[in-house]
Amino acid sequence: MNKSKEIYGIDISKDVFDIYSTKTGHIQLKNESKGFKELLKILVKDSLVVMEATGYYHYRLAQYLYKRGIQVSVMRLLLVEDDLLLGDGIRAGLDQDGYAVDWVQDGIAAEQALETDQFDLVVLDLNLPRRSGIDVLKSLRSRGEKVPVLVLTARDAVSDRVLGLDCGADDYLTKPFAPK
Repeated sequence: MNKSKEIYGIDISKDVFDIYSTKTGHIQLKNESKGFKELLKILVKDSLVVMEATGYYHYRLAQYLYKRGIQVSVMRLLLVEDDLLLGDGIRAGLDQDGYAVDWVQDGIAAEQALETDQFDLVVLDLNLPRRSGIDVLKSLRSRGEKVPVLVLTARDAVSDRVLGLDCGADDYLTKPFAPK
């Protein structure tokens, strides 16, 4: 019998570890020696930890887990945005927050990336050259792909939001938007 890995998402701040999984739900531990020991009791050798890779605490935890045979992965996002200025700004912000970002600028390139690589999240514009974001989304969902998709678009009509969500988007955000 092939046992699948338990996947944990971990977010670390100066004060706390936030741990998420289907097995444990959400657990918050203090970022101190006792909390770190509790974290290690939760994580088992055949688990996969997915987290940002932004700073000292993330780096140290990843290094420690790797030495103990626990696989660590950095969140990988696909950004699909044809506006060069906006795409560059979004990518820079996500890079700064520790995400690995692949950026493509048209619908055909998005489909090729989604067919050949694994992503933890897709940020998808709808108004794309060569193939619309809606067509990319429909194609993705028709293949049974479950990757979360955040639509980020200038289309703000209710009918556009309904269409995006009905086609399989997990969330819908209109431009312009304010980061954090």
